[in-house]
Amino acid sequence: MSTNKVVAYLRKSSKDNLSGEANKQLNSFSYQQNVVNDIINKNELDLKHPPFRDDHTGYYAFSRDGFHQMIKVIEDEEIDGIVCYDLSRLARNFGDGGLILWYLQSGRIKSIYTYDKVFTDSHSDQLMVAINFAIAKNSSDQTSDKTKKGIKDKVITTGHPHYPPILGYLGSGKSGKREWIIDPEVAPLVRDLFESYATGTFNLNEITDYAYSIGLRSNTKKRTRMGKNTIRNRLTDIAYTGVFLLEEERIAGKYTPIITPELFYKVQDVIQERSHPKSQHVDYAFSRMITCASCGGNVSGTMKKGITYYRCSKRKEPCKLMKVPYLVESDFLDDFSEALKKIELVDKEWKQLREYVAELNNEDKGKYLQQATMAKSRVLEAEERLKQIGVARMKKEIDKHTADLLSKDAKEQIKVYVLREQRYEKMAEEVEKRMKRFLDDLHHVANRFKSASEENQRTIVSVLCENLVWDGEKVRWDWKKPYYFIAKTDKKSKGLPREDSNLEP
Repeated sequence: MSTNKVVAYLRKSSKDNLSGEANKQLNSFSYQQNVVNDIINKNELDLKHPPFRDDHTGYYAFSRDGFHQMIKVIEDEEIDGIVCYDLSRLARNFGDGGLILWYLQSGRIKSIYTYDKVFTDSHSDQLMVAINFAIAKNSSDQTSDKTKKGIKDKVITTGHPHYPPILGYLGSGKSGKREWIIDPEVAPLVRDLFESYATGTFNLNEITDYAYSIGLRSNTKKRTRMGKNTIRNRLTDIAYTGVFLLEEERIAGKYTPIITPELFYKVQDVIQERSHPKSQHVDYAFSRMITCASCGGNVSGTMKKGITYYRCSKRKEPCKLMKVPYLVESDFLDDFSEALKKIELVDKEWKQLREYVAELNNEDKGKYLQQATMAKSRVLEAEERLKQIGVARMKKEIDKHTADLLSKDAKEQIKVYVLREQRYEKMAEEVEKRMKRFLDDLHHVANRFKSASEENQRTIVSVLCENLVWDGEKVRWDWKKPYYFIAKTDKKSKGLPREDSNLEP
């Protein structure tokens, strides 16, 4: 056998099967394997590993497992060349193709063996490899463009998306000429789903339960319960308005809408609002804020004889099998009130801290301003689309039905995103104002803390402190920056000695 050590690579994809039986046969694994065997025998090569293979398109870079297993072998071992049926099998993109070309150029491999040619590391052969990869990519690009154009022509002709009817619609007619028609039983339920969620009184879990309760089921034969991700996908599907997307282009459908654009964008606004997590409702002021030092679990609240206690949930070792003391809330309030006196501000510290807080909140402020900018860009995009629709209608490039449908969609988008832009700009302003108001109140916060509502007590503790831990004897916490500088402490505070079993509930 030759001293030339090689690896072999085989690839086919489902797209290969769309070009007729002849192409399907030529690109099959069995045919490629036979060609590879002939190349190895003809050139007396030493195949170091079984052929690497992928049943996957070569159009996308860095996405094939077999290809990257081969690359790892080339990098880890002494390999002289690659054997493949054709260069197009190796890559149809410049990412993977460029890597193979670099290996040839840098001398990591010396040759690429195909059924009709051996490409060496000479300059002329390197150029030929680059040209072959470019031709393969161009061929894939043309196929992709033809496919996209075919889909676009089809949806414009049929007047509905190229995928099967979504929940609320039925397919009618022969294959290739099917229409979307309203499902008389399900469409009213879909409209009810949108109207209910638009009220803002449901979260995603609740609206999913509601969908099941009114009889909405999956679009399958078994008509099973839909998951919350499916419900979210339905609530964000613009196709229900009679307008659908194809490669980010809006196309006016010829089917009956189930909801109006106004209702659709109202729902999108609710979804956007709920995508920002809000504080969870808690039964006790400091539930899920304090952790157990022994097991790391949360300390939960309970009440007995009008006294609020906190205790370890005892769900983890070692607390599962041991008796742990209770923390009395009133003692914590007393101790924390005393600790707050250390951070009451004098005028000089107050001015310095206001400047620091403004800088500290720049990041959150920037996030809201970024959201406002994104909303503004969507407004400009919709306004430009509205102009183009008007021009196209004036030139009679689109009919009145299409112009009206697309115009209404653009106008509703403008209305929603203008309000969203204003809301985020206001939130950006409020970030700094809220913290400055809080600092203004720090002169008196110690006296007000014990009489404050549970919600306000929780807010004060969460703003000032972190890492609250109950060790069975004392609660310890860390002052957050910059408060531990003001407190002139070593950053640690402690309190609440409590081990009186007579007080346990």
